[in-house]
Amino acid sequence: MEFLWNTLQNTRRPIVMYGMGNGGDRLLDICQSKGLFAADIFASDGFVRGHSFRGYKVKSLTEIEAAYEEFIILLAFGTSRPDVMNMLKTLSQKHTLLAPHMPVFGNTLFDEAWFSEHRSAFDELCDLLADEQSKATLKNLIDYMITGEISPLFDCMTSEEEAVSLLQLTDAETYVDGGAYNGDTVASFVKTVSDKYSHIYAFEPDGKSCKKLVKRTEDTSVDRITLFNKGLWSGEDMLSFESKAARGSALSPNGGAVPVTSLDNALGNVPVSYLKLDVEGAEREALLGAENILKTHKPKLNIALYHRTEDIITLPFLIRKIRPDYRFYLRKHPSLPMWDVNLYGV
Repeated sequence: MEFLWNTLQNTRRPIVMYGMGNGGDRLLDICQSKGLFAADIFASDGFVRGHSFRGYKVKSLTEIEAAYEEFIILLAFGTSRPDVMNMLKTLSQKHTLLAPHMPVFGNTLFDEAWFSEHRSAFDELCDLLADEQSKATLKNLIDYMITGEISPLFDCMTSEEEAVSLLQLTDAETYVDGGAYNGDTVASFVKTVSDKYSHIYAFEPDGKSCKKLVKRTEDTSVDRITLFNKGLWSGEDMLSFESKAARGSALSPNGGAVPVTSLDNALGNVPVSYLKLDVEGAEREALLGAENILKTHKPKLNIALYHRTEDIITLPFLIRKIRPDYRFYLRKHPSLPMWDVNLYGV
């Protein structure tokens, strides 16, 4: 397989970018760093209003098709909406559509040099995975990251409900929700266990999201849920946090100060039995701050692996270093491009 960035540097076809916003900014910057030039930018029909983006007049796909006989589309946004994913799948069957793997956080770019340097770690990760579906998922993710083609992602999507069933949750779980957002994952957990559990500890640093979390859980028995308006980290601190009142709120030098804590400090010797971490790129620090809980209680794990390029190889090995007897399963939930990749540990 040819690496995406090599494909783009070797092509004679014009490169056009689909999408704007933060993803568009990041993709244009990466292309420029690779010596690549976008000939045009287009948006979905409902977003074409005669405006410009980064000096480009934003066009429609119809205008792009009229201007070029052949071209390569670079996807600059992500989605978990089934209708949009189906549209992109259809578009990829009509034109060459590539979706560069861009980390949500950090500056590590998956390219040929980085993959060559870390190839042995991917081989070791494959050996750690507990079932054939996990190994096949890893292969599809690598195929996607190398080529930028979205078909391997469609080939390895698993519903979240099916993936969580690997954990065999009981009616006595003590659940920690790291990155509880507006309470949607708390509600999903409660539904999964039919409202039968021991206790919920939910952590959410974003103030506006935390208010929604409080409201969404106000009918929950107060003696069975504890909410923290804090982020999870390796220790106690005040860190700069950019609040977006939505998903994507994260540690950033552009934000205001928020308190962060470690699970070991916040919960002490609470017998955590299920730990979910989706903390926008702070997963490594949060795991380091839960070392005692991992060693002592060995909770079932549901850990996001997609925020940083290196997470997919560094986080499983970090967990194994703390507690070597975990069995790991890798699953990719429905979304494009490589979002919602989770490690399940039992």
